[in-house]
Amino acid sequence: MRVFRTIFLWVLCWLVVATATASDDKYVEAEKCYRQALSHLQQNKSDLAINSLKQALRINRKLAKAHHQLALIYMNEGTVYGRFKATFEIDKAIRLDRDNLAYRFTRAELDVKKGMSYNAERQFKKILEKDPTYYDCYLNLAALKEDETLHYQDMISIESGSDGVIFMQKFAEELKQEAADYYKRAIAIQPENTEVYYKLALLYFEFDNFQQMIQLLESAVKINPRDKNCQLFLGFAYHMAGQFSQAMERFQLAKQMMSPDELDMLESIDLILSPQEMAKYQLASAEKKAEFTDRFWTKRDPFYLSPVNERLLEHYSRIAYTNLRFSNFKKGIEGWQTDRGKIYIRFGKPQYRYRTRPYIGEMQGNTRNPLVHSREFWIYPDFKFVFEDEYLSGNYMFARHINPEYDYKLIYENMIKETPDYYRMPGDEMQIDVPLEIVSFKGESLATELEFCYGVSAEQKNSFNLGDQLQKGLFVFDHDWQLEQEMKTSFRLQHQINIAQQAYFTFHDRVVVQPGQYHFALEFEDQITGKRAAIHRPIKADLFSADHLQISDILFASEIKPPFSSRKISRSDFLILPNPIRKYSAAQPVAIYFEIYNLTTDAEGNTRYEIEYCIGEDFASKPLWRRLLTNVGIVARPGETATRYEYMGKMSDEIQYQNLVLDSKIRGNVRLVISVTDLVSGYIDEKSEKLLIVE
Repeated sequence: MRVFRTIFLWVLCWLVVATATASDDKYVEAEKCYRQALSHLQQNKSDLAINSLKQALRINRKLAKAHHQLALIYMNEGTVYGRFKATFEIDKAIRLDRDNLAYRFTRAELDVKKGMSYNAERQFKKILEKDPTYYDCYLNLAALKEDETLHYQDMISIESGSDGVIFMQKFAEELKQEAADYYKRAIAIQPENTEVYYKLALLYFEFDNFQQMIQLLESAVKINPRDKNCQLFLGFAYHMAGQFSQAMERFQLAKQMMSPDELDMLESIDLILSPQEMAKYQLASAEKKAEFTDRFWTKRDPFYLSPVNERLLEHYSRIAYTNLRFSNFKKGIEGWQTDRGKIYIRFGKPQYRYRTRPYIGEMQGNTRNPLVHSREFWIYPDFKFVFEDEYLSGNYMFARHINPEYDYKLIYENMIKETPDYYRMPGDEMQIDVPLEIVSFKGESLATELEFCYGVSAEQKNSFNLGDQLQKGLFVFDHDWQLEQEMKTSFRLQHQINIAQQAYFTFHDRVVVQPGQYHFALEFEDQITGKRAAIHRPIKADLFSADHLQISDILFASEIKPPFSSRKISRSDFLILPNPIRKYSAAQPVAIYFEIYNLTTDAEGNTRYEIEYCIGEDFASKPLWRRLLTNVGIVARPGETATRYEYMGKMSDEIQYQNLVLDSKIRGNVRLVISVTDLVSGYIDEKSEKLLIVE
């Protein structure tokens, strides 16, 4: 009996040892398969990795990390079935190792992808209870709260069956603070990770907290000065805060750090060209494209006096915001490729934006209307766009409709043919009005002299004041937007004149150009307050020939003082106070200056010519019914002032100035007609201009 007992113990010991050895071999083989799976993943061979992981689990079904790795692979497939399989695997991993926080974190991430935000948030918070330094949990909680913030920020709820509208900004403010707190905790744990800084900065932007953006990103740049995204976003922040020079400095630093492809994307004008311009641009050579791009931005510069092109800064900012806000990096979709991204880059931030929640339509008989999807409305001053979240994925696309009037993809495609982009410089609504007259005269060698006569009302709101220190710029570009002339001056406002009982600061400048088409810009800036005034417009320099009678344009003035000299005089010898608004009181003479060219001399070398001045009601501007009644004698035509003078001289070109006294009955919009008859040749030329007569 003792012998059998001894044999039994020996066999039992052998079995234990053999089992342990086999178990060790099994664990080794399973671990080998697991490491092989990781190697396949590094080579992006997910199918082979799945096979290796399954083999590892066949050998050792309690290998929790293999279940976890399978869950990660299935989750990244991005499909409903993939998420289903991932849930099965991660739950197994957690049952095998309940204290593993990495497994629980993956489970929470999976809930996020499944749209189960509440469950995900609860999981992340449980992990933080066990490990308050779990960095990725703070990031994910911040992202969840940020998504909710943006969801509610512009959300309105339309109550079914009523006219009630509930605005949800209050919820957004609370959620924004929660998101910001989570981002700040993540920064406290890993202050060297600058990516979190610009995520928090983007949250600040959505609520117009631009100074907080700047402070945050400045601290991030100190940590990593070579982070191009932080530099780019800091430029964006400075731009939104109206600090344009600092913005350009940061954008330039970011550009220096970018790859050629990134730089091309930032500076590309493809996304704001019209379809017609795009067709020509794509066919151009690299050199022609560069020239076209330079002209494109020069043409759109809203204020040439400033050291930066504000429209170009706006473009950089729009690109930066679009790619940060609307990109889906996991799906390989960049922000500019999305419908909202395209609109933002072309037209900028909408004036108003709101979003409706999805809801079920009202009952109609025994049927219910289909689901009304969540919609996002972007309202601009003269147009709007509507986007729809058809698949409840958060990706808002153009709202489509069978009726073209409500199909916003078609509306967009048609709109960019005429209005490919939109920009309004900050402060434009406060800009000071500057009335301007451009008067053409004959210059030397067939050149044209342009007199720019302009003024600023001292009485309009936010106007300049006596004593203000101003900088003035006058810029003339040719038809191809190449700069031809530039004049910059600084001066203090010291004098003002009275025009029709209103105080004005008036100025005039002279530019000599060849006849043709030009682009002109006149700009003022108060060097203390930053108040601005600007006029940009196309102009035409008329051709004055040398072989037939011509009259220059008429220069209207408040006062003209001729020189006290018997020598030959020119326009420069006169003291002319321009009246660019062409507005006169009834008791005030209408002061005018003009020139006559190419008079014919008789046999004795004399010129003889006649000038007729006629001021009367601007009959052509009256309504048709008024003109008809006047023509048939039912309504009387107001009085006119007409005078005629005859002159004799020696010069083929003559200067004329007059103070025309008006008929006491003339009021309102009137027309001045000047007719010159060359009594030697018989040629006649005429000029006609409008002006306003008030009490």
